[in-house]
Order: sequence, then C-alpha cells, then structure tokens
Amino acid sequence: MSEPLSRQDRLEKINGILAEYRLPPWKDARLGDPAEGQCEVLDLADLQELGDRRIALTLRVRDPLGEERRVTVNVGGALVYVVPLLNLLDGEDAGNGPMCCFVKRWRIEHGEFSYELPHALVPEGSLGGTLDPMDSPSHRVLAAAFGPESVDALTAAKIVPVGTFRVKGEARPAEAYILAATVLKPFMRRKGDGAVVKLAWPKVAPLVESGKHVTEPVSAAALHLALRMYPPQKKNER
Repeated sequence: MSEPLSRQDRLEKINGILAEYRLPPWKDARLGDPAEGQCEVLDLADLQELGDRRIALTLRVRDPLGEERRVTVNVGGALVYVVPLLNLLDGEDAGNGPMCCFVKRWRIEHGEFSYELPHALVPEGSLGGTLDPMDSPSHRVLAAAFGPESVDALTAAKIVPVGTFRVKGEARPAEAYILAATVLKPFMRRKGDGAVVKLAWPKVAPLVESGKHVTEPVSAAALHLALRMYPPQKKNER
C-alpha cells in the first residue's frame, strides 16, 4: 500500500494536470478542510478529456464522517444555455407573439415530464466572431436539440447574452443566451420524451414561478435572467 500524498503533493499533482490544459491552478482551499466539516480531496484518481480546455477530474475524497468515495468534477470550457425566443410567421402558432421552445424530458426522479432548454458545452472563446450568423454555437445547440430543420426554418437570428450563473458541480459559471429569431415554418413535432414544446412568452413566467414542469435548475435560472431582460407584455401593450 502506497504512502498517502501530503497535502502539498496533492495540490501540485492536480495543478500539474490543470497546467497541461492551460486552466487556472487551484488554491489549497479547494482541497477542503475537515476541521470545517468539508470533504477533503485525498488524491486524483482519474482524468477524462472532454474537449478543448475541458476535462473531468475524478477525485478520491473523504467526507466529514470519515467515509471515502469518488466524485467527478468538470473543469474548464463554457456551459451555454440557449433560450430560443421565436417569432413565428407561419404555421399553427403564428400570430401568438414570441414563443419559447423547450425540449420535453421524462425525469424519473420526479415521476413527471420537465420542460428544459437546449444546452451544450462549447470551447472557450468560441461564442462570438462567427463569419456565418446562422452557424453560431447557439445555432448548433438548437439543431442538436430540435433537429436541423429548426435552424433551416430560421430566416433571421440574433444571439443576445442575458447573464451568467453558477451551476452545481461546475467549476465555471454558465452563460445564458437568447436566440431571438424569426421562423417561417414550424418545427417538426414529436410525441413524448424529446418532443418540442412551444409556449407563448407570457405563459413562461408563471410556469417558472410555480416551479412546475420547469424542474431542471439551470433551465429555470436561465429563464429567470431572460424574463428580467425581456418581461412579457400584455396583449394591450403590444
């Protein structure tokens, strides 16, 4: 049985990996303080490369009760959540004003469906500066969630940042964006898990506030930001 690493050796081992991927080093506090009731990092058990400057560290930790276990922490990259705010000019939803599109997912832990925003990891620094305004990372996120026909249906689009927020288990903040777009034809509709759910923007606010259906925490956080930036208007205010 090998000798346990000193605290300094543990920190140097982790920071050596972070340096290889050009990621910021950890401070000693990240290893946890058992005296403060925190889990303590004992060693780096495994490393998985997720993408450009994006890795998953599997750490061996000891909880305040003395039990050892393994946890995985994602480091680097940018977590992008897109709020597709759409003006529909054709199809059955036309004339209802701005719509928000969700992916319908069955959540076993809740025993019910939830409405979730499409999201994806993208390489750091690749959010802007695209030469093709219809081929931004946000558009690729939209296509992955709803299919290529969703992007093909867009006649105009604008990516609007609405803010950042912390995500549980993520080392870096998530970035929320609105995809404000004009759509000439409706998306393909599917039934059940993975279906596209479109709601009029004024109906999104009470859904988020009630805590029903929008149960995925980051979708709710992104929508809170978007609703503050673009508060729904009543019909007589349009």
